[in-house]
Order: sequence, then C-alpha cells, then structure tokens
Amino acid sequence: MPDQETMKFARNTLGRAMSPYLTQHAENPVWWHEWSSETLEYANRCGKPLFVSVGYSTCHWCHVMAREAFSDPTIAAFLNENFVSIKVDREQRPDIDRTLMEFLVATTGSGGWPLNAFLTPDARPFFATTYLPVEPRSGSPGFLPVLERIIEFYRTRSADIKDFFPAPDHAPAADEHGFVVPDSIARTFLKAFDPGGAGFGATTKFPPHTALLYTLYAYELTGDEDLAHIARETLDIMRLRGLNDHLQGGFFRYCVDRAWTIPHFEKMLYDQALTLWTYSLAASVFSSEEYRAVARDIHRCLRETFRDGALYFSAHDADTDHVEGKTYTWKIDEIKEILTAEELAEFLGHYSVSAEGNFEGRNHLLRSRDGISPALAAAENKLLEVRRRREQPFTDRKIVTDWNALLGVALIHAERYAGIDGGADTAAALMDELLARHMVDGELVHTSLDGSPGRGTYLTDYASVLLLLTYLDEHFPERFAARRKTFRDALDRFRSGDDWLEAITDDHAPVPAATYDSPVPSGVSLARLALERDSVLETGEYGHVPYRDALRHDFWNIAALLGHGLFHVVEHSEPVVWNDLPVTVIFRRSDHTSTCTRGLCTLALPSKRGGAES
Repeated sequence: MPDQETMKFARNTLGRAMSPYLTQHAENPVWWHEWSSETLEYANRCGKPLFVSVGYSTCHWCHVMAREAFSDPTIAAFLNENFVSIKVDREQRPDIDRTLMEFLVATTGSGGWPLNAFLTPDARPFFATTYLPVEPRSGSPGFLPVLERIIEFYRTRSADIKDFFPAPDHAPAADEHGFVVPDSIARTFLKAFDPGGAGFGATTKFPPHTALLYTLYAYELTGDEDLAHIARETLDIMRLRGLNDHLQGGFFRYCVDRAWTIPHFEKMLYDQALTLWTYSLAASVFSSEEYRAVARDIHRCLRETFRDGALYFSAHDADTDHVEGKTYTWKIDEIKEILTAEELAEFLGHYSVSAEGNFEGRNHLLRSRDGISPALAAAENKLLEVRRRREQPFTDRKIVTDWNALLGVALIHAERYAGIDGGADTAAALMDELLARHMVDGELVHTSLDGSPGRGTYLTDYASVLLLLTYLDEHFPERFAARRKTFRDALDRFRSGDDWLEAITDDHAPVPAATYDSPVPSGVSLARLALERDSVLETGEYGHVPYRDALRHDFWNIAALLGHGLFHVVEHSEPVVWNDLPVTVIFRRSDHTSTCTRGLCTLALPSKRGGAES
C-alpha cells in the first residue's frame, strides 16, 4: 500500500494554485505540482526525474498541448509512473524559465513555449524541447515515444549527465572607457535591420522595443539619419500592418511573417507599456501626429481592457473558444452589413479587405494608407462596437510588478510627449497601489492574483520600481524621495561581487541576472539606468558606472549614454514644459537654474534637437 507521502503526490494539485496558467491544467490527468522545495525534496527521495513544463496563460501552443498530450490518459499514466511532473508559470517564476530556456536554446538552437524540460531529481536539466503532438506530425515525433526514450536514457545513462553551464558570452570590442560608441551601435543596427520588411529578422517579426528606444534617444543626441530611418520604417510598419489593433488600439505579440501581416493575437501588458513609451518618444522626436495618435490608441486599449483599479492585468489570450484571432477577424460580408455605403467606401479606401481574406478565410485588418475622416472614424467605431459584443478572449488577471512599473514610466512619457492628460498622476496612483498590494513583510513580491500576493523577490521588480520612482521624482519632488532611497538600497541585495543575481528565492539555486533585453529590458539594464538617474537626481552627478558589452544590450546602451554624460541635466526651481525640451533630459528641482551637458553648465534651457548644446 502506498505510503502517505506517495499518496499526497499521486494527484494533480494545481486547483489551488495562484496562477491562471496553472489552474488551466488543474483538470489534466497528469499529476501536476507547483515548483516548491517540498516537491523537489520528494523527487530526490523517490529518485524520479523531474518533468518541468513552463508556459503562460495566453500561450497558444501551451493550450494546444494541454488539450492534446496532457489530456491523453496513456501519456498521463506514463508521466505519473515515471516522473514527478511540475508546471511553471513563466510570468510567476522568471528565474526558472530563464534557467531552462538557456538550456533549451544551448542544446537545440531555438526556444519557445511550452518549454518542456527533463531534469535529474536534484534539478539538473538533461533534455528539453517545446511543443510535441500526441502522434507524429509534420516532422515532429509523438510525445509518448520521446518520453519512453528519455526514461530509458535516464535509467541507463544517468551517471553520464553533467552539470549544465552555458558558454560565456563574447563581448564586442569597446573603446578605452569600456563603452562602444554610438556610431558603432548604429552600424550594428544597420547590419541587422531588414530593409525589405523593417524591424529585425527575416521571418517572424517581434516589436524591437529596446532597440527602438535606443535609436530614438541616440538620434535626439546625434542627429544620425541612419538611426532615424531605422526607427521611422519600423514604427510605421508596426502601426500600419498586422501587429496593430486598428479598431481599439494596442499591439499584438508578434507577426508570423516578414511582411508583418498576420499576428499571434495575444496582447501582453509589457508590449503595451513599451510601445506606449516608444510612440510617445517618437511623437516628440519626429514631431509626428501619427505617432501621437498611436500612443493615444494604446492608452485607450489599456484603459478599456487591461485596467484593474490603479493597476493593470498581465495579458489577453490569442484564442477565443479555442480559435486563434476569432474575436478580431472579419468576413467582408459582415463589414458590408454593418456600414453605410459612404462608410464602406471610405473604409475600403483605407483598409485591405477581400472576399477570400488573409487569415483562414477571414480578414485581419491592415491599413492600406494613412488618413482619417469622419466617415472612416464612424466605420471603425461601428465595427468596434460589434466586436465588443462578440465573445472575448480570456484575460489573465494576474498583476506583475515589473510590467506595471514599466507602464508607469510609459504613462509619464505619454503625458510629456503625446499630450495624454494625467499620465503622471496615473503613474503615481499606480505606484501607490502597487506597493500597497505587493510589499509583503518588507519584500516586494513579483505577482498577485485577485489581491492575493505571490512569492519571489526579483531584480527586475526592484529595478523597475526604482526607475519609475526616478521619473515620478521629476513631477512630484519630495513625495517619493524616501521610497527612492529604500529601493536604491534594496538593489544591493542582488549584487554578487561585480555581477547581479536574478532572484532571491528559497527553492532555486541563485541565477546570474540576464543582461539581454528581450522582450523587456533585463534586470541588469533596468538597474543600471535606474541607478544612473537616481544618482543625478540625488547628487546632480552621474554614477560613473562602467559599461562594457554595450552592443549586446539595447536598453543598457541608453544607461551608457546617460552614464557617459550625453544626456542633459536641467535644474530649475519651477516645473518645466517637457515637450519644449529634448527627450534626453533629466530634470532636477533646484533653487538655481542651469543646464548641464557632459559636465558643462549654462543658464539656458535646451530647446528641441538642434538647439541643444553638445
């Protein structure tokens, strides 16, 4: 008869999880458990290898595998007999996700979700893959034969399994100060830029958030027209093609083709935050009403579909009733039934729509040309009202700390440069509520769900909150000063010599912090920029942080520009008019008026690019 401990683990325990993604798997016949010290200790005692499956609630292929392999009784029985199975929400546990993703990419050359990894009982990975079907299909083996080969390998060759250590990154050449100069970074961007499709890469197209932010800041400083070309081409194709939700605003996760036609239809909070930041900056840098309009549309999407009081939910699913894009796509006859003749003519003059459609017999809306008119606005509003009455995608109501903090930064930029009233006030309310909900016993937790806080202490959270506090300080002097000091000091906990740690947890080995900025800024990049800005606000001087390997990290490049004295530091006793200033300004409230650039001070405020000192 099984002992009490075995019986405890001989069931699926995800029904009580504080994660929508985990509860989506609560009815699987697989005996899923959460990652915890208790689960790991059990695996070690019984000598079973770990099967760790990582995903997130709005992941299309995660849903498919849940319906197929993880609902198959034969596969579930094999997993239950031979493995201790663990489900991980990557948005709750980015440290585990990052460790296993590094292993997957290093051993297979690519990554993605669901991430299915196999580990020794003491948590050393030895095999990983992504989605696999139940039966062999399109060159992919069936899942059960893969499981059978893995357990045979483990039983006969487990002594051969070594610790996995990713190969060290090779740093690019730097100048004698340890920072690759902006001209070198611009040349690197030009080599990677896709002139035929804009953005970077030649197949799937992701919004290159941090690269765009760097090009905008660097162009404002240098006037480099190559950087302006990269930014404009990419921003324009993103807003006109399939990545953009043209009816309600906001951006989908990525496009599956080089021409940015068809997206993967999920909407993530971090994409909305970083595109709002980017288009708000671009509106100022290029004096563009089109970019300003995009920022306003993102803000509407956030307000109408993401907002939870002062905070914001994490994501909307790509699928509706198990059909990807169902909520967002149209038959041409549907459009003809809804619009008047005048509205239809105007709509078809601005959108590419056909009887055959561009996505599984339906139309995902793409702009064929710019412009706005009363008839076009009326047509778009009518279609949106009909769309709102359709069944809507699932919303992951989880609150993620760093994503909300980055959105706060974006809201401040939206007020400064896109004319969205109240952005700074909204960001201040977000900060107050975020800390009220997520500071638990003196620790900043990573997530909460329906008011219940999760666990885990992460560098990205502390660094993002400090970064937002530095921006709030420019609008509300003294109000956030004490909290700024608290989070500045707290970052020291994540230092390990000259390096940074990703997380402080009691159930996972320390993970070196990521430095690569994709899809959001890394914890290291965020910490560098936050500390540089904090140093200027606190002392009026740069922090003199050494910057190496700058070419690899777009967001770190921005911190490096700042750290090398290339931003303006404006001191004034009264609030400034932000849209009259370059976007490369830090404002410090002071009794005297000065403008400092590269350590030189004048008594005049800089004007827009071209009139600023350098």
